[in-house]
Amino acid sequence: LAALGAAEAAAGKGDDGDARQWLGLGSAFSERKGDRALSLRRLEAAGVVAAARGEFNDAAHFHDDALAEARVVYGDGNAALWKNEQLLASSHAKAGAWAAAVPHYERALALKRTVSGDEHPDIASIFASLGGCYTNIGAWDAAKDALSKALAVRVAIFGADSPKLVAPLNNLGDLMDQVMETCTTT
Repeated sequence: LAALGAAEAAAGKGDDGDARQWLGLGSAFSERKGDRALSLRRLEAAGVVAAARGEFNDAAHFHDDALAEARVVYGDGNAALWKNEQLLASSHAKAGAWAAAVPHYERALALKRTVSGDEHPDIASIFASLGGCYTNIGAWDAAKDALSKALAVRVAIFGADSPKLVAPLNNLGDLMDQVMETCTTT
């Protein structure tokens, strides 16, 4: 299990060689062990490593397999699935498959709310990611709604004067710019 964590850490640092080596060690151990929870962790780590290498379609395949395995390990509908839904959505979004990401972000949001409520930084991040997907597919109203909710959650958590509001305010501004640009070119 530590080898899989080390693979993710190395991937986060951009050390592809170490990431692959640690992932190989962790994968070999998890396959020998036959433990479903360990298999789930291996798939999650493989997805993170693939995403760090910029191989987003591969990452999406690993995260899709991880989500299927997580459903077996935790049970379908278990709140613990939120992270797997979010990882899969993120991989789709990074691969430019915005529409494919949306239902996974929506499920991640619903599941995360059951354990964290509405005022949690992860809720704001998921709303922001949903807003980005909606923006990229041209669903302006849905994008505005999601980005506004991301801002509202951050205001509730950090206060109206927080510098952590800069990103969600910029996202809303970028959305308005895109809407205006679309309106003037059509």
